[in-house]
Amino acid sequence: MEQLPSWASQANGAPETTHATAAPACATPQLEQLIQQNLTLVKAARRHIYPLAKRGYTHGQMILLCDPAGWLLDVLGWPPDTLAAPFCQPVDAAVQCLACPDTPLAAALQQRQTVCFERGQVVAPFHLYSGAAVPVLSDRGECLGGMLWLASTPTPTPLLEALAVSAAQAIGHCCSLEESRQDLLRVHLSLLGHLDCHVLVFDPSGKVSEERHPLPVSDEVRNEMIRMAGASDQLELEVELGGRAYLADMRTLRNHLGSLRSKLAIFRDITYHKRLERSIEHAEKLSILTTLAAGIAHEIRNPLTTARGFLQLFQERLLQEDDRRFLQLTLAELDRIQRLVTDFMSLARPTQGDFGRVDVAAVASEVTEFMRPEAVMRNIQIEFQSDHAPAWIWGDVHQVKQVVLNILQNALQACQSKDTVTVQVRCREDKVLLKVRDTGSGMTPEQQARLFQPFYTTKAHGTGLGLVVTKQLVERHGGSLHISSEAGHGTVVKIAFPQLQKDLDSVSVSPANTSWGANTNPTFQTSRSPASAAYDSA
Repeated sequence: MEQLPSWASQANGAPETTHATAAPACATPQLEQLIQQNLTLVKAARRHIYPLAKRGYTHGQMILLCDPAGWLLDVLGWPPDTLAAPFCQPVDAAVQCLACPDTPLAAALQQRQTVCFERGQVVAPFHLYSGAAVPVLSDRGECLGGMLWLASTPTPTPLLEALAVSAAQAIGHCCSLEESRQDLLRVHLSLLGHLDCHVLVFDPSGKVSEERHPLPVSDEVRNEMIRMAGASDQLELEVELGGRAYLADMRTLRNHLGSLRSKLAIFRDITYHKRLERSIEHAEKLSILTTLAAGIAHEIRNPLTTARGFLQLFQERLLQEDDRRFLQLTLAELDRIQRLVTDFMSLARPTQGDFGRVDVAAVASEVTEFMRPEAVMRNIQIEFQSDHAPAWIWGDVHQVKQVVLNILQNALQACQSKDTVTVQVRCREDKVLLKVRDTGSGMTPEQQARLFQPFYTTKAHGTGLGLVVTKQLVERHGGSLHISSEAGHGTVVKIAFPQLQKDLDSVSVSPANTSWGANTNPTFQTSRSPASAAYDSA
């Protein structure tokens, strides 16, 4: 911020004064604030008057600048000794003269026109001078302040009057331009503030004159943005910087003569949009898959069952051990096809399920105990942890069991002897959190990127549809599934279900149908209360 004029003073105050040739210091903080409020006017006057003074056009003259109320803001002119003469008396006297209603400056401010005066027509300390009082008007006609031009001649010359009027018009126009510039700057900053883009502006020499980043970026990414902007004048392409995708748009800004004024580089983060595109593409593939599965599974399932039945009859009649072994291998492959067809049917014709209250902790505990014998046979330790309280959600108990079973089977198959699998259920912030952690082989980043891709599997006898079905079931329950893994350090699967908050005591699940291995849907005794009806529609 530009330093305030040191000789400025408040009209009605009692400032410190000096009789030396140097101007007195600013007297009150109120006047400092006044000058700051009119700083555009002060800067414009100095910018216009100083070059005139250096060229000698204002030799022997003194220019007093005031605000619209007549308060002294600045003293201009050349040489400096001329300026010091009137201030041999207290400076507040000068301010009072400017603010007095009977002065030429007061008349000029009121009438908004130039008022000339001869020597002796103003009070001390300016009674020995003639001059002109000129209002400073903006382009819209608003009074910005006034100027008092003083000369040592008995009467003001036409040249002084013309110079005063010209200077006032130039200063007013300069203030209007600065106000317009400030308005444009505010609009510019406001627009930038609402843009979710990285913006870099370069001057004609190629240096960054302005930049804005909605989110912090590393020095490496910033330097690459600068390099790309300098490499081309007109360019629009998709780039990947720092693991994120950007749509880069470089433009050159030229004036009406075609000369380069600046370069503009805009980098819009499209990472989320690219992920959304991949999700849509994945959904389209899955939709095609389910359509094919509906037809293929129906055509395969019936003859497959018939073929397996006859092979079992042949196996019972065969006496040769080699023949029985080959036939057993054939039956195992048919069972694998059967599992594939079953997964197909789960994708193609997902059942709506019978929804009710489900205790995720109880289901996870039941599935853990069901899988414990297999874990013991493979020397894998399996643990279950919970808050020892029901973790209620609204869902289908068999589908939830299938989710837990699929995740737990994957964890056991990824483990070796002496590894550990931990199943944990917690209730946190209106969520039921199910976490399955194993210390198995883990996965590489490439494998993690293809986890939910249909038919992708790392198992020798896998179908590549287990996680696809699991994710579909979790999302059908309003939940989310997240998998994190590191090769050689195991895998963590986190599933979050919305916790059941409302009291649904009117809905009960038949215990006979919640036991493990039940193939029928659970039976509900429902009074169809408004609450339960709302949850049925969820």
